[in-house]
Amino acid sequence: MGWKRILLALPFVFGLSVGNGCSMAARPTIRVGIGMTVDELRKGSTYQFKDEALSFQSAPGQRIQYPPNPNLRDWMITEPYNLIYVYKGHELKKDDIGGDNYLLAITTEPLTQRIGSIRITFQNRALTLDEALAEAKMLSGWFVQAGFHPPAPDAPDAKEFAGAFTIGGQERHAPPYGPKITNYADARAAFLDTRSQIMEIVPFQLATDDAQVGLQIVNARRKREDVGGGKDESSAATEREYFLDLSIIPRPWNRYEGTGKRP
Repeated sequence: MGWKRILLALPFVFGLSVGNGCSMAARPTIRVGIGMTVDELRKGSTYQFKDEALSFQSAPGQRIQYPPNPNLRDWMITEPYNLIYVYKGHELKKDDIGGDNYLLAITTEPLTQRIGSIRITFQNRALTLDEALAEAKMLSGWFVQAGFHPPAPDAPDAKEFAGAFTIGGQERHAPPYGPKITNYADARAAFLDTRSQIMEIVPFQLATDDAQVGLQIVNARRKREDVGGGKDESSAATEREYFLDLSIIPRPWNRYEGTGKRP
């Protein structure tokens, strides 16, 4: 499975529904990083990761899957939480995210019991376009500061990476978007082009020698319309319909499978 396919796979269900993400309960902290053991994940977090259940009903706020290997844990967390993502001494902290349909997915490698992939809906409510772009800029800056960069053109896996500011999808029957997108101002103009009806843009895919990260900015309204809803572009500049889907995996993507190694 290539990196493009991992990033551009079917999006979380958050893309088709909106909630307010609010909760009065104390928020637990989840401290997570690629290559952590499950024990390290639990030790560094105040969130109670459960081992039972295949449903949200028996483990409220989280779903635990074991497909098809009983040693593989795949947590899908829906409760509000505080995030600490760690990479080689760097910590990305974001308080009060998650809840409703804003998910955190943590998957382990079955043979090593180490964290093999992380997907984060990086918010606790639907965002305006300008809010989404501001968060995307912050995330890009953090990962660059932590040592991530575009893959070298001659890297063995270079073809698996989408270029910066790649259009990930448009509504059916929309004409191709002509202008080149090279920065966040261009991305804003592209989303506001009501004729091209862009649903997703990937502003960055970055990598180190052992990890890779990508972000999707998603317009949920257009995704709903593409499924069969009516068209309404009247509030394109101010609508609160944007979502950030952050994906982090090892590089190469199956780096830890059977190795026991970590970044």
